[in-house]
Amino acid sequence: MKASRSGLGLEFQSAVDATLGLVTQHPALFRRVRGQVRRAVVKRFPYTIHFLDEQERIVVLAVYHVARDPRKLGERG
Repeated sequence: MKASRSGLGLEFQSAVDATLGLVTQHPALFRRVRGQVRRAVVKRFPYTIHFLDEQERIVVLAVYHVARDPRKLGERG
């Protein structure tokens, strides 16, 4: 079992928030990975954010660990 570090959850949340801020400001910076779905990589953590850039909003589909099979994203309901 891995040891956890105090404050790591807050650091993760901060990194996700920063990435979401960039996604909100500049969604076209992130490449499309399937159809209209784009992917942003979270700095310092092995996670990606999969999202849709709609006309009036950003729709987050998943915050996904990179070690997981990306084909499973399509199976999510």
